[in-house]
Amino acid sequence: MKQNLSLTMPIFPAEGVGDFVLGMSARDLLPVIMEAEYHDIKVSAHYPRLFEYVYKDSLSLYIDIVQGVLVRIDLCNNFQGLYEECIGIGSTVGELRQIRKDISFDEAYLLVGQNAELILRLNVESDIDNLDDVIDNKIELITLEIPDWMIL
Repeated sequence: MKQNLSLTMPIFPAEGVGDFVLGMSARDLLPVIMEAEYHDIKVSAHYPRLFEYVYKDSLSLYIDIVQGVLVRIDLCNNFQGLYEECIGIGSTVGELRQIRKDISFDEAYLLVGQNAELILRLNVESDIDNLDDVIDNKIELITLEIPDWMIL
């Protein structure tokens, strides 16, 4: 299957986005990134071991250069892909709560699933103290990542 960067790929919690799976090798990922128009990709290094490739300011792919694998994906701005065909950037916490009950919070983030299958950032003015207080807030960032403890 040919992989392409797109802002409409489906979101799979704890797995990845479209055909881009957490843990996939940089060897498989980099050729796809290099096929994108040069002005659509920004590259930055995050000390000590991550390279970030940002596609159209909406999809960030983080590669651990020591392990040579995709360890994190951030979705924001104009990313239009959806989880369960209904939840994405701009969806509200209430909409998410209709399909997932296993939501906890940590400061300005919502954690979905027992092992934080999805990490969501909201537009909030202070730390989250009660989920009901942010029920109408919109999701502005979705993160999928391999936990640090799993990366050698």
